[in-house]
Amino acid sequence: MSKDPIRPIMTGVFFDQNCCVATDTHMLVVFNHTNPKFVGKVMSANGEEIPGKFPDYNRVFPSKERLSKFHPRIDLAQLQKACAWFSRQPGFTEKDSVVIRGKGLSIKFLGNILNLIALTPEIKSAEMLQTPEGNAAVIKSKSFRALLMPLTVDESKVDAPREEECPVTLTLENLINMFVFEGWKPKPQEDPMAWMD
Repeated sequence: MSKDPIRPIMTGVFFDQNCCVATDTHMLVVFNHTNPKFVGKVMSANGEEIPGKFPDYNRVFPSKERLSKFHPRIDLAQLQKACAWFSRQPGFTEKDSVVIRGKGLSIKFLGNILNLIALTPEIKSAEMLQTPEGNAAVIKSKSFRALLMPLTVDESKVDAPREEECPVTLTLENLINMFVFEGWKPKPQEDPMAWMD
């Protein structure tokens, strides 16, 4: 959900006939379950109705004709773990991104969507679908549809070392490799007495 006070309708969850929808304008998630008590309403996190009309969320999803499956399929369960691991690394910034088949995506927002889907067993069957260049990324499972807005990527900086406090852009392959080769290592323990040296 968005925290934008200018558009309060975007700060709540919209309950439609067969689903509920939330967005923060960077990503949009549709969960294929609803609460009949709230159908047609936008509810805040504290359970109050937010007046206004929620935008037509179906219009932002590309039509089926414009979607295709990635070959080979992207392992979203592994990608979810890699995003979660990377976001805990020293120097991580909210602007760090990953390039997946030519599309730059925020590691933070991609991780948020995948963490949500990982709350269900559907993470193993969920798919990221190929969309036309410049369009949002689409992730689908049995119970979820999600859209993630793409980022502009400077090709010369992809997989370049991180410069001090600057965002980094990784290829999908490099993010996964870093997770596989570094993610199992325990974090070095800080010596609580180091201040005495």
